[in-house]
Amino acid sequence: MAKSLKPRLVLLLMILAGFIYPTFSPVSSAASVDKLSASTLQLGVNLHPLQPPEAPTGQIPKQVNLLPNMGASIVRIDLKWAWIEPFGPGSNNWNPDPIDRLNTFLNAMSGNNIEIVATVDSTPCWASTLPKKDCNPNTINYPPANLQDYTNFLSELVKRYKTKIKYWEIWNEPNLPDFWATPDPEGYTALLKAAYSAVKAADPSAIVIGGALAPRNDPIDTLTYLDRMYSAGAKGYFDKLSYHPYTDGNTPTWYDKLWPMMSYSSSVPAIRQHMQNFNDSVPIWLTEIGWTTVPPSQCSDCWTPVLPKTEDEQAAYMVEAINIAKTWNYVETFIWYKLIDTISPFNPSKISYEHYFGLFRKDYTAKPAVVQFRMLATTPPVSNNPVYKNILSDFYNVWKQSDLAIANGQSNKSWLWGPDAFATKTEDYKEATGGKRQVQYFDKARMEINNPDGDKSSAYFVTNGLLPKELIGGYIQTGDSTNQPKAPAEVNVAGDPDGSITYAKLAGVVTLEQGKNTASDRTGQKVTASIDRTGNVSDGAALAGVTLAQFIPETGHNLPNVFVNYFKTLPQDWLFVMGYPISEPYQTEITLAGKSTQVLIQVFERRVLTYTSSNADPFKVEQGNVGRHYSQWRYGN
Repeated sequence: MAKSLKPRLVLLLMILAGFIYPTFSPVSSAASVDKLSASTLQLGVNLHPLQPPEAPTGQIPKQVNLLPNMGASIVRIDLKWAWIEPFGPGSNNWNPDPIDRLNTFLNAMSGNNIEIVATVDSTPCWASTLPKKDCNPNTINYPPANLQDYTNFLSELVKRYKTKIKYWEIWNEPNLPDFWATPDPEGYTALLKAAYSAVKAADPSAIVIGGALAPRNDPIDTLTYLDRMYSAGAKGYFDKLSYHPYTDGNTPTWYDKLWPMMSYSSSVPAIRQHMQNFNDSVPIWLTEIGWTTVPPSQCSDCWTPVLPKTEDEQAAYMVEAINIAKTWNYVETFIWYKLIDTISPFNPSKISYEHYFGLFRKDYTAKPAVVQFRMLATTPPVSNNPVYKNILSDFYNVWKQSDLAIANGQSNKSWLWGPDAFATKTEDYKEATGGKRQVQYFDKARMEINNPDGDKSSAYFVTNGLLPKELIGGYIQTGDSTNQPKAPAEVNVAGDPDGSITYAKLAGVVTLEQGKNTASDRTGQKVTASIDRTGNVSDGAALAGVTLAQFIPETGHNLPNVFVNYFKTLPQDWLFVMGYPISEPYQTEITLAGKSTQVLIQVFERRVLTYTSSNADPFKVEQGNVGRHYSQWRYGN
């Protein structure tokens, strides 16, 4: 099958057949360089309050109440012209049922400071270019025969709701036959220009969004469609350009030269470049994007095996897509499709990919993506600095205390965390909010937030994972007292990939349970113990300049003076960073850059420390890459 964007089902196009509204009662009564500066990306979701299978009347307030808690700052809804004005022109012909549902939604939204984008499309049969006027629910994708009919309707909507709806999107995906029977960029541009003038006349402060283009490779590819819009005079007739960068289930960074518009990370910059070709620098809004979690074995209309995603994959792809969008200074808004899973209104037993894009399941339980969405919405990356562009702000507040100066070239010492977060994930943790917590992996450790509603001023709002214990003990911690077994990590603790003892081989000398593998207080003594790559311990020559300086009774281990002195230089409490020691310090041989090197190594609950006497002073004590090692062990390369 040729790969192209599969038209997403538009629920309830059969409205005119009377499925939702069984009776209709007329109502009586510039330059090629972007000028935008970096800004915080606003995150939102799509919601369908006029579609009963998506939002049963009594559930509309319940759905709205989900939005503030998850950090959404904008919501996109669809206002179908064909549903509201089905019988003829004029507000006296408006159908009260969808209007009542719209009013219910707007009343529920009142006071929550969330903006609304209303997409106005779908032509009623009486106003359409349908050739034979054989009206049926599948013909509302024909454009209007008379633009004035559309603009009159739109103008009345804006006048009526201008205090509640600020953003007006002109049509949905007009470059797809499902929404514009025969895609026609010149025809859409004429509609857009007329609509822009009508909206601004009704409400000069309103914002008009144009485009709403879907990724498409044929018969008119999206970029050609956009070029033709500009050639027809579209510039200046929209305040934002919207685009829907779906990927047919592929990763955000997937790319295939045969299907370039299916690549999220490439198609959005391509859209921008074509805008710049016409000297247009208005912002881009991504008003639809998502990944479906439809059960693959049950999906009735999945045209590619990569389309369905697990809920964890959906969350991971969403995080990656949002973080990429935050690096595009010309993208202002990212609106996920959609809030809640649904069912087919006509065949409840049918399992469609369309019904599983939700952040919440049909029973309103949260998928893993909800936790991620909330964290990303409330803790945006702190900057577009390429050195540390991925760190979320709550984690950044911890990271910056030690590593910001290093990243900015103002300090010459070893990293405490690493130059940037290399992975952002949602992981199971029983005691965390919703049973999920957001984490970020750094070279040296993992940061975690178990309770996003906790006291951010607390030193332990952000915590630091006990990764060495899991790597050595052979388990993944899934709660305070629950874990998932996994083989101990045959990953080298330090040096080259094959350059040292592995975590698994350290099991015989670390304290994973209270009272096991402990030592006596040897304060003031020399460090003479050595460990080889098989885990065998022997006694040998003392390490010059190193003595045991402090005994830690909580775990029964001694700290050498070189580490105690290092702790005094840390900007944070050393127990927060390191945890208690769970081994004695051992001399060992590692391979570093292909050369044999003697180091002192000690395992802590949260980190592994090394001391290399031959290094320059700022780098004698270094953190092991436990975060990298753990990620490799748990998730693979």
